[in-house]
Amino acid sequence: MMVNRHQWEQLRECCQNDTAFAQLLEILDLKLLPSELEIPSFRNGGDLQDLGDNSEDILIEYDLNLRYKSLLTVIKRMNQCLDLETLLQTVTADLQNWLKVDRVALLKLDLEGENPTGRFIAESVLSEFKSLLNLEIYSQKLLGFNFNNERLKTIQISDIYYGGLNPLILQWMQDYQVRAYLGIPIYKNQQLWGLLWVQDCHQRRDWQPDEIEGITEIIKHLEIAIAQRELWKEISLQLEQQTTLTRVIHRIRETLNLDTIFKATATEVRQLLNADRVGVFYFSPDSEYREGEFISEDVVTGFDSAIAKKVQDHCFSEQFYHLYQQGEINAISDIYQANLQDCHLNILAQFQIKANLVVPLLKAQKLWGLLCIHQCSHPRHWQPQEIEFVRQIARNLEVALQQIDYVEKVQKQAKQLVQLTERQKSADQQKLLYTVIEKIRNSLDITTIFNTTVAEVREFLNVDRVVVYRFSSDWSGYFVAESVIEGWNSLFDTVPMIQDTYLQETLGGRYRDNQTHAVDDIYTAGHEDCHVQLLEQLQARSYIIVPILQAQSLWGLLAAYQNSYPRHWYEGEIKLLAQIGTQLGVALLQAELYAQTQKRAEELAQDLRQTQSQLVQSEKMSSLGQLVAGVAHEINNPVNFIYGNLGYVTDYTKDILDLVQLYQEQYPDSSPEIEEKKENIEFDFIQEDLPKILSSMKVGTDRIRQLVLSLRNFSRLDESEVKPVDIHEGIDSTLLILQHRLKSKPDRFTIEIIKKYGKLPRVECYAAQMNQVFMNIISNAIDELESLSKESSEAKYLAINIETQLIPATPQQPIERVRIVIQDNGKGIPDAVRKQVFDPFFTTKPVGKGTGLGLSISYQIVVEKHKGRIECQALPEEGTEFIVEIPVYQRG
Repeated sequence: MMVNRHQWEQLRECCQNDTAFAQLLEILDLKLLPSELEIPSFRNGGDLQDLGDNSEDILIEYDLNLRYKSLLTVIKRMNQCLDLETLLQTVTADLQNWLKVDRVALLKLDLEGENPTGRFIAESVLSEFKSLLNLEIYSQKLLGFNFNNERLKTIQISDIYYGGLNPLILQWMQDYQVRAYLGIPIYKNQQLWGLLWVQDCHQRRDWQPDEIEGITEIIKHLEIAIAQRELWKEISLQLEQQTTLTRVIHRIRETLNLDTIFKATATEVRQLLNADRVGVFYFSPDSEYREGEFISEDVVTGFDSAIAKKVQDHCFSEQFYHLYQQGEINAISDIYQANLQDCHLNILAQFQIKANLVVPLLKAQKLWGLLCIHQCSHPRHWQPQEIEFVRQIARNLEVALQQIDYVEKVQKQAKQLVQLTERQKSADQQKLLYTVIEKIRNSLDITTIFNTTVAEVREFLNVDRVVVYRFSSDWSGYFVAESVIEGWNSLFDTVPMIQDTYLQETLGGRYRDNQTHAVDDIYTAGHEDCHVQLLEQLQARSYIIVPILQAQSLWGLLAAYQNSYPRHWYEGEIKLLAQIGTQLGVALLQAELYAQTQKRAEELAQDLRQTQSQLVQSEKMSSLGQLVAGVAHEINNPVNFIYGNLGYVTDYTKDILDLVQLYQEQYPDSSPEIEEKKENIEFDFIQEDLPKILSSMKVGTDRIRQLVLSLRNFSRLDESEVKPVDIHEGIDSTLLILQHRLKSKPDRFTIEIIKKYGKLPRVECYAAQMNQVFMNIISNAIDELESLSKESSEAKYLAINIETQLIPATPQQPIERVRIVIQDNGKGIPDAVRKQVFDPFFTTKPVGKGTGLGLSISYQIVVEKHKGRIECQALPEEGTEFIVEIPVYQRG
């Protein structure tokens, strides 16, 4: 067929690229007319006679050109459709208009089951004929195709009464007023996707080759367009699902209201999946999963609401309970084709359900309810991505159920705690007082009593610092015990001596008369400037001071300081501190009597005590492993309990404080009783200080856990036999236990530990005994460095070097050995002394400081038990070095 240049250019504009244009020319068999055959007069409205003798052929040709131009317009409009629904509706309407037929419809096929089914998803039909839109076909015989063939061919029926149709198809065509039709298969990615039906209903019709060729060309473009739109739709759906899932998760995190979460989730899921109803079903407790009701839903107009309708399904537990309890999802495309029991089918029909997607909701590993997605208008095949999306939604709803359950438990516990607070406060004060008294009775060491008391009082009163202050003969004074929280300077270092003119001039002032003194704020208490400056030096903003009387004489003061802010002291707190001060006075009398008795006893039994000291040391060494392991075990359980719950307590506390803050924001005007209560309990301070307390508790438990681990590694009570161990781990555990001795003190600097560890294999040894060897050597090195610091007033760098290395096997020593070298930079020891260091009962330490058994027993452990060697090397003024070698494994 020949076309003019103007028509040629119009055809080119309808194609996306040169390849598509070339394919179109081949299909239509078009060629460009010579310029002399163009018909401008006709295009401009001239008379038919102006065309000459060729007028009839040219008119036919022109009519065909217009038809193909319309075909290209259909293709161009297809390319302009962005979504699949618009594309399909546009194609059916344009094809009906182009072919001048009564109906064009698209049937989407579902070939996954044994029996193929289809549903009309797009249609353009004249108003006087029945609509096929959303009609579903369940019989392959109605379609007239054999789906077993790899590639279906177009069906052409000019007249259904002469087309040799089977009775079922013929009856179906008559029911829908079809007289002539075309059935053209549509493929997507080489897979049968659906069928295009072109139908005439008035009369028979002989389908022309150019019509079929044109439809075939449109089908080619339509197949590509369907693949593109469905891919884009799938990607868009995934993005929408992810966005919806994100919104659901965010909503779960920001609210604790289940009704809000369920309602919003149902709305989001229904809109995204384009379902008719989404609901949350809750099983009634103690009904054995036979009864329940919908507690939240979102449903489209036209279908009944399921809210609050009681459901009694006695066949549920038999058919579905075990499935849902294991977290399985139930997807039903058509309830009438799913072999359901009648009792369950009747319930689904009651809610107008035709397709059903059900996901279980578990709470504490038990079935709590169901997330239900209903299609009521027609059956529906649930896509895998839809099922996975609903599964993720259900998992997050389960998180919300668990989260709200935890919050309710915490709220209940908090309410109970508030009820017990007042009674507990008094009981705790009595308990603290009893604890102090009991420790005073059980201890004769006044320093230990003071240190323990200030620590427990500071923790109980939740103050920044508690101190014990002792008067000198001139009524100046100094601190003998202190407990202070991290972040504040120790008064031992910053204020070694206090010259308080008031106390000196009045010989103790009010405290001589056993009076207490409490100040809420030093800047509003009317103190003299010099007194305020002294308190600022002590970093105190608020304080309580009570006297400590020894017999009837003022011995010192017990003081509690709040440093960070003013604080109102309650009568109960002042009275408690005064009672503890009285008990400390009793402890002083007790300690004095004990000191006198002890001095007399030492004078009478000096020799006996010396022998006893040696025996005690020996016994300590033999039982140290059991003692340390026992202590570590006993500490470990409560510390782990505390440590494990600190995170929950912190979260619960934050949630409770957030809830209180939300209440304050929602109800800013509170009652006078609430305001008075907030002032009495210092609620603002609690909000600020409670997280700090929890943080401090975590730091403390972390430190205890590390220490317990080191104690267990050191003792190795459960490894009394020879076992392969990490030597470095034993050394590190020993160093951690001795850490308090390495820190700086008023009379010396910190002792630095320099470790040069080599790469060692695991060594077969008696782990606990080798740890005792390390303990003895390192302890002696620390004693030496401390002694050096006391003897010399000059500052000296103090260090202990620990080096390990692997000694290869030799003909003389066929077993590999590990060498541990421990060296201090002290003044060293003379050669004569060095030769005796491993002798039993030999010691260079003062009386009462050493037994002379430590290195002797260390020698036995290394040489006799491990077949190794231990040496001491020393050079005067350069330090002392101990070398320990043991085999990597023990023979026999």
